[in-house]
Amino acid sequence: KDDLGGLRMMEPYQPGKIPIVVVHGLLSDKYTWVDLVNDLRSVENLNDHYQIWAFQYATGQPFIRSAAEMRRDLSKIVKYLDPHGTDAALKQMVLIGHSMGGLVSKLQVSHSELSIWDSVATRRIEEIQTSPEIRDEIEKLFFFEPLPCVKRVVFIGSPHRGSAMARGVIGRLGSALVMTPNDKESRFKTFVRANPDVFTGDLATRLPSSIDLLRPDNPMLLATYKLRVNAD
Repeated sequence: KDDLGGLRMMEPYQPGKIPIVVVHGLLSDKYTWVDLVNDLRSVENLNDHYQIWAFQYATGQPFIRSAAEMRRDLSKIVKYLDPHGTDAALKQMVLIGHSMGGLVSKLQVSHSELSIWDSVATRRIEEIQTSPEIRDEIEKLFFFEPLPCVKRVVFIGSPHRGSAMARGVIGRLGSALVMTPNDKESRFKTFVRANPDVFTGDLATRLPSSIDLLRPDNPMLLATYKLRVNAD
């Protein structure tokens, strides 16, 4: 379905089969998984029990936004495909995240509590002056619980503690290639003017790119690394 955001099925939905959701990395897309998907499909008996989906996101945006979009899309597709909750396979999803896709995937099984918000903000969310729409958007980015439909996450080369390259020439070049949409930048500046001194670090002056958040000393990344993960 086109209204399911960045989530796509590699084949028609098959009730009773566990979804494997592949999540690409930085400066990549869902097509990076073609060889792996072909290899998985050749594994004996795998096709009898699993179906393969892919999640695509804009790699230039902060990974917490991509994670929020993925939570939304996974929740939506489960509700759409299994409105009565009778397909047990949809409660056993496996996520495979490469590079930054691993960070996006980790946030599907993590408890945010106050950690991410407190890493960048000096005031409680209740004290923020903004519209109900923007407040709702902020809460979806910074406050979340593990998705009950996800049971396992596989990480491939994911920079949980950041990447030194994000501070070097490659990082600067990557940041230069990443563009923030004008509407998001404008809304952010309006928000900051209404809430002076609420943010620290990069957020005090601008919207950070995905590469900014991969610096090993980035407070949001460090907070993400320490999040409590669902033990089920």
